Amino acid sequence: MAKAVNQDLVIDIDIQVEHRRVDDLIPRANNPRTHTREQIANIAAAIKTWGWTNPVLIDEENGIIAGHARCAAARKLHMEEVPVIVLRNLSPAQKRALVIADNQLAIAGAGWDEDLLRVELAMLHEEDYNVNLLGFDDVELQRLLEAQDAAAGLTDEDAVPEVQPDVVAQPGDLFLLGKHRLICGDCTQPGVVARVLGNAKPHLLVCDPPYGISLRGDGGLARGVTADSRECHPVGQFVAITRSFLVGGLLIRPSSPRRDGGRPWRNRGNRAGLLPRVQIGSGELR
Repeated sequence: MAKAVNQDLVIDIDIQVEHRRVDDLIPRANNPRTHTREQIANIAAAIKTWGWTNPVLIDEENGIIAGHARCAAARKLHMEEVPVIVLRNLSPAQKRALVIADNQLAIAGAGWDEDLLRVELAMLHEEDYNVNLLGFDDVELQRLLEAQDAAAGLTDEDAVPEVQPDVVAQPGDLFLLGKHRLICGDCTQPGVVARVLGNAKPHLLVCDPPYGISLRGDGGLARGVTADSRECHPVGQFVAITRSFLVGGLLIRPSSPRRDGGRPWRNRGNRAGLLPRVQIGSGELR
């Protein structure tokens, strides 16, 4: 028999999970714990989602010590058998105490770090996971999610962190953030773009070209882009930067180039003699 030994304390950990017919299990007549129909329905939904994760505790006579709600959910799901753990050699007083302790110890002194809870709930909500399975009522869920939406950021969005002596991210490092991918690298390098995309085939490239020159505009539309309007780079260097960016952009291969207000920046750049000719459909760049 397996035992955990701590000085003079000996605990039996040789636990055997068995299966018993639901109809053979006997609810405790004096069970002080109450369960609503809504809770039973929620537990049944959880069992359907995650399977049976917590065996029912019973005595040698099939009397339920812990797991009344789970057994009720099993009946609601028309299950014939459930997993159980038989606790043997308990005195009547030990059984009576365990019925109470199994419920009370789970909540006594326990609470939530609400900041972390809101973050976890928001992530599940963003992933379209059914948060109604978690046991919170609708009012509390709405309050927590709305509080997370209204929560201020942890840092000033314009703050620039100090350079750390030990560099964590290296060029080429790819970070998997849930369904998002983040790479440390140069977006003008086709290999970097291809690696961060993986097997994904995006339909939209969000960018803000042209780079390295000043624009005179109204309503955000580029006007008067000329070779004389360059501000940061000579024309040759600007063309090289733009060419590198577009080579990476061609990997995305959208079905059709997007136009901003009917005035594509590419046409104005071409007239200024700054941009290479691009044909998205064929992947041609010259």
